[in-house]
Amino acid sequence: MYIVRIGNNEKELYLAPWAGDPGRTLKRENADEFKTIIAAKKAIKKSKKTHPYRVLSYQIEEK
Repeated sequence: MYIVRIGNNEKELYLAPWAGDPGRTLKRENADEFKTIIAAKKAIKKSKKTHPYRVLSYQIEEK
């Protein structure tokens, strides 16, 4: 399983399975889980597409 860590200038967050800009959480255990790296990359691409002006970095991590 994989999760996506989101970084900005304030703190480290994780992509979460709920609505938001993008949906995110501080707790690693609440992060959205992806079965494959490809699925995680698709989630990142979707997040970037729906929120192109957000300055965020994305990193895929193994859970």
